[in-house]
Amino acid sequence: APFTLTGLSLLTAIEGALYDDQQVRRVPAASAAIAAGRPEALVQLPGLRAPPGASAWGLLYGALCASLTGDTVAAATAGVRPELVPFATVFADALVAQCAALGVPAAAADEAPAVSAVPTLVLTGEFDPITPPEYGDLTAAHLSASHRFVLRGLGHTTLLQPQSAIAGFRTTCAMTLAGEFLDAPTLRPADGCVDALPGAQFVTALP
Repeated sequence: APFTLTGLSLLTAIEGALYDDQQVRRVPAASAAIAAGRPEALVQLPGLRAPPGASAWGLLYGALCASLTGDTVAAATAGVRPELVPFATVFADALVAQCAALGVPAAAADEAPAVSAVPTLVLTGEFDPITPPEYGDLTAAHLSASHRFVLRGLGHTTLLQPQSAIAGFRTTCAMTLAGEFLDAPTLRPADGCVDALPGAQFVTALP
């Protein structure tokens, strides 16, 4: 069936691709091919393919919906580049509608950071589109016993990346860090696997 490729659908595809380290590698080449008049290159960015049960949707929406206060759309688009405002608006509108359907009551407004001395492991992927490394830095800054790691070349679902490790039934770096942290929360996990991550090996051209 015919498909109209809009800026919004392209941005949605790119956002979804940033959940998967293998798709991250193809974003520049796919974007260049589409700009050159090859919209079929969008198939290189199929988006997130998480296994069943990988997301705790009740927990996610319970936290997100309870935090909605004031004008969610205005908050989502504040400081956003003009060409990205439609993208941010669609997602904010969808979240508001989903939360209204779920009936999750709003919590009291509280924008103060969580401050704690409880040992905490803070992991982010280098290309995470929704909780980027800067967010992890802000979080860890107020957690005095936190252990902070940024995983090169990975997207949002760090526990399940790189995909090559999952496909080979091997433990990922994020799993290793989490295991060491749970065994000894007050000790910083060894960062050998973090140093060994190769980073994104970008594809520069598609066949």
